[in-house]
Order: sequence, then C-alpha cells, then structure tokens
Amino acid sequence: MEIDVEKPDQYQTGVVFPKLELRADEKARVNVLSLKKWEIALTHWVDRMGYVHCLYPFKTVKELIEVESDYGKPEDCILCKKSADGNKHVGLPSRRYAVRVLRYKTDVQGNPVATGGLQYWMEIWILGPKKFSQVIEKWKEWGNLAKHDLALHCTEAKYQNMDIDIKKDALWIAEKDKVVAYWKSEADKYNLMECLGAKVPKEILERRFAMMSRREPDYGPTKETEELDAEKLLGEGTPTAKPASAAKDELAGLFDDEKQPKPDAGALLPENGKRKKGSDATPPKKDYLEGLLDDL
Repeated sequence: MEIDVEKPDQYQTGVVFPKLELRADEKARVNVLSLKKWEIALTHWVDRMGYVHCLYPFKTVKELIEVESDYGKPEDCILCKKSADGNKHVGLPSRRYAVRVLRYKTDVQGNPVATGGLQYWMEIWILGPKKFSQVIEKWKEWGNLAKHDLALHCTEAKYQNMDIDIKKDALWIAEKDKVVAYWKSEADKYNLMECLGAKVPKEILERRFAMMSRREPDYGPTKETEELDAEKLLGEGTPTAKPASAAKDELAGLFDDEKQPKPDAGALLPENGKRKKGSDATPPKKDYLEGLLDDL
C-alpha cells in the first residue's frame, strides 16, 4: 500500500496540530486574540499513550478542579483508580489549558524579522495551571490582551517553563484585515479538547491494561517511563505534536462560531472586579478591536 509522506494523517496516529513549543533560551512573540476561547481539561499522563482525558463526567469547571484536588475519582475513572493504586505508568489527574495564539516570525531573541514584512501563523498553546495563572495576571493588569503581544522566554525546554512578559503594542493591528481573514480560515481546523489529550473509552483502556499486564506482569518499566518524574506525572509536561498545515476565510463572528466552553469565571475575574495598574487600567471606549474581539 502506498503512502504520501506529505500527508501525515496517513502514517501518524493521534491529533496533529501546530503546538507552541520553544527551545531552551529561545524567545517568541505571540498574541492571545481571544482570552475567552480557552479549553480546560483534566487529563492523565499514560505511559505509551500520552495524555488521556479523565473519564469522570464533569459538569462544571468547579467540579473538575475539585476532582483534581481529591486526586481523582477511582470509582468513576479507571485511570484515577490506576493512579490511586500506585501504578507508576498512570499519572495523577491534572488540569491543562489550551488556547489558539498568533505567533509572529521573529529571531531567536524575539524581535520581528527585518525583511519580508509582518509574518505570522497560528499555534496551539498548551499550559498547566502555573502558566495559565501568569497569563491571567497579565490580563488583570493590562486588560484586553488582543491589544498587547506577549513576549515569551523559554527558561527550560523539557517542561516548557518560560517567563511571560507583555508588550505595550500588538503587531497584528497594523495588518488587521489580513490577520482577521487568516484567523478565520485557521481557527476551526483544530479542536482544542483533542489537542489536550485523547478521549479513550473505558472498555478500550481496560483491554489495553489487561494486554500490558499479560505481556509484562509489572507493566514496565520502559525508557519513556524512566524519564518521567513527579512533574510529568502531575501533568506539567506536554507531549510533542507535529505541526499541521494552513488555510480557509474573516473574523467578524469568528469567535462566536468557535464552540469552546468558557474558562472558569472565577479564575478570570480580577479581585473585587477592579483592574490593577497598566495601560488599560481604565476600560477604553469601544473601538474596532473591542467590536472585533470583546463582544463575545
């Protein structure tokens, strides 16, 4: 049977998406065009499978966080049970977030390239609770992040630890119409919940674990498992995914069309409903950006 190596779906398994991932000491500049369009999931790291969604039937973000705090629900999820029983090949349930970002072409220091004009593409940013909180703090301080690019500096590559700073401006605004059209064409290509992990039915997981037990009574260890540490099992690491391609249509109504649940309202609202210091401390009057991105 012939395959076309230019079509990764013919020979790769799992979801293929362009993931934001930096090398050690690399810098990048990105923009979170819509802070409201995030996905949150509770996932387990499973040896030889990657991240798999917890099987507990969550109804609210609050419930999801409570399950994470309780180290899972062994009576409702086979992965939670494996983890609670001390199986070193299944990690604790951990929160992870996903959002689409616009990434600019820059040099390794994060400065826009000098030739060729503004260049950019969409990537999916997968974050643990720590990095998510850093982004939210920037939002509380500066307001609408569509008006402010984020400057990222990777301090450790394995778990994508990075410093997150903010810029006073957003490069994409200079080419608003082109970026809007590009974003609309790309946004619906990637399901963020699928990017966060695989949804595997209980029956398949049971068969998988039973097969592993027969082949290897102790189910391991493997080289991949030996490299896992507490941080990985707690969900701070993310698997590497290969990039996908690009192309398709404007942005008025784009975010309304994205069928993504909103993040935890409590996590997003500033304390006492007040903004901290920053260039947008007092909400500005409506302009084209507000109409484009804020009335969601």
